[in-house]
Amino acid sequence: MHFFLSLMISLGIVAIAILSVQNATAVTIQFFAWQSVELPLGIVLTFAFALGLLIVALIRPVWALTTSPRPQRAVNSTYRSTAFSDPGDEDWV
Repeated sequence: MHFFLSLMISLGIVAIAILSVQNATAVTIQFFAWQSVELPLGIVLTFAFALGLLIVALIRPVWALTTSPRPQRAVNSTYRSTAFSDPGDEDWV
């Protein structure tokens, strides 16, 4: 289990490194009047991915609380179908 987790983390770090090297072009993010400093595109993509993971990790437990299973329809225990009942059965009506 620990080996698998270590392997997955290592592959994630390698993927981030390759993404950062291939996307070294500097970009500036503009949001309304706010403007960021120039950062490499790989770093911006990595931060956006990490922010998305964090948001999902925070929202998922709340979402699980709000989506409850559908209530089951109450079944009348006194009703019994007589279509397949044996005439010798005591519950047969």
